[in-house]
Amino acid sequence: MCRMQTQVAEAIDQYRAVRRRVGFFDYSGRGKIVVEGPDRITFLQSMISNEVVALEEGTGNLASFLTARGKMVCLFYLYKLAEHILLDMEGGDIENSLSTFDKFVIMDDVRFQDATPDWGHLSLQGPETAGIVSELFSKPLPADLSMKEVESEGAQGWLIGMTRYATGCDLLFPPAVTARLAERLQELGVPSVHSEVEEMLRIESCRPRWGVDVDSDNNPLEARLDAAVSLSKGCYSGQEVISKATYVGGVGRLLMGLEIEAEETPPRGTAVLDEQSRRVGTVTSAAHSPALGRPIALAYLRKAVSRPGQQVALEL
Repeated sequence: MCRMQTQVAEAIDQYRAVRRRVGFFDYSGRGKIVVEGPDRITFLQSMISNEVVALEEGTGNLASFLTARGKMVCLFYLYKLAEHILLDMEGGDIENSLSTFDKFVIMDDVRFQDATPDWGHLSLQGPETAGIVSELFSKPLPADLSMKEVESEGAQGWLIGMTRYATGCDLLFPPAVTARLAERLQELGVPSVHSEVEEMLRIESCRPRWGVDVDSDNNPLEARLDAAVSLSKGCYSGQEVISKATYVGGVGRLLMGLEIEAEETPPRGTAVLDEQSRRVGTVTSAAHSPALGRPIALAYLRKAVSRPGQQVALEL
C-alpha cells in the first residue's frame, strides 16, 4: 500500500473511532486565562455575553466579549471555580484577549493571567467515552460543561463534560501528566485523531472555528453561536445590538452547512452564487465527509438564501 493510501486508511479509522467508539484530540495549544480577584464575577457579568453570576460553581458555558457594535473580540468557554474563573479559548487569541480585558479594568479588583503553559488539554470524543473515563479515574462522565476534580499520577486535574462531535469530555492536567495520559489512552486502544480528520468531524457538526469561520468581523448570532448569548442577564457590551437582532431585525447573513455535488473540495474564500449567478455568500472551510461520501463546507449566506434545502452554486 502506498503512503497516500495508508494515510487515507488511517484517517478513515480515526473518523470511525470517534463516530463508533472513541478517539482523542490534543488541544494543548488552546489558551487558558485565569481570572482572579474579589470582583471577578461582577466584572465579567457586566462585560461578557453570557451568564456568570447565575452559574453554579463547577459549571461553565460558552461566552464572548463583544464590542459596542456586537462584534466578537474573543470566544471562549468559561468555567466558574471556587477561587477563580478559567477561560479556555483558541491559543492564538490570548494576547489580544488579555489586553482587551485589561483596558476595561478601572476600579475593579480583578486580575487576568495567561495560564496556558500550566495546562495540557486532551478531549475524548465518542460513544464509548464513559467507559474510558471509568477506566482512567473510576468516575462517571460529567454532564456537559460540568467539572469534576480528578487525579492522575499524584497530580490534580479537571474532568469536564464536553460534547464536540459526539458524547465526550475534556481533560486538563499539567503538561507532563497530559503526555502520559495520551500514552495511556493509546495503550487502551484509543487513537489520537489528526487535525485533518477533526476538520471532517467539525464541519459535519457545523461547529465554527475561531479564526477560520468566525472572527472579530462576526456577530455571534450570524455564526449560530446562540449558546454564547444570554437574553435575560443585565447589561453588557453589545447587548443592545444582540437584542435588536433577536427581537427586531435579525441578521443579514447566517453560517450554513453545504453539501457539495462535486468531487473537488472548494478552497476557503470560494464564492457562493444564487440561481442568477449573483454572489450570495463565501465558503469559510471545507472538507470531505466520509458519512456523505462527498465534500461539505461551511459558508456565510445572505439571509434570503439561508434556508435548509436551498440550492446554490459554487464559483469553482
